Amino acid sequence: MHITYLYCLWWLNLIKLFSLLIKKLIFFLKILEFILLFFFDKDFLLFWTPMSYVVTENCIKCKFTDCVEVCPVECFYEGENLLVINPLECIDCAVCVPECPTNAIYSEYDLNIDQKIFIKINCNLSKIWPNIKNYKKYNFKKKWEKIKNKLHIIKI
Repeated sequence: MHITYLYCLWWLNLIKLFSLLIKKLIFFLKILEFILLFFFDKDFLLFWTPMSYVVTENCIKCKFTDCVEVCPVECFYEGENLLVINPLECIDCAVCVPECPTNAIYSEYDLNIDQKIFIKINCNLSKIWPNIKNYKKYNFKKKWEKIKNKLHIIKI
């Protein structure tokens, strides 16, 4: 047999083996997900759930609710001066991102290192704050939009 034919066969078998391993891994992950959902509380899963989108510091004291109006799954929760996203409810549609006038909503992967704390803030505060389902007009001043280091202002 020709050497290139054998080489191609080797690669094809390797690809088949790799695809089989991927299928087995997906099957295992589905079983693991079922076990976690069946045996553990929803709040426990917040620890394991990655955030799709995160409301960051720009929202503090601004709290425009344009994002709430377009959200198809109502995953926003409202504090006194901040909105947060519940990671178990967000479906990663990104409809809210362009609607935010202060550019406060980012994908988890696009966050700067100093903004990573907002992943935990969104997870924890979405458990205790009330759900907001409709647009609300607030009288916050635009001056807060550009101010940095507002983390200490969050009221729980």
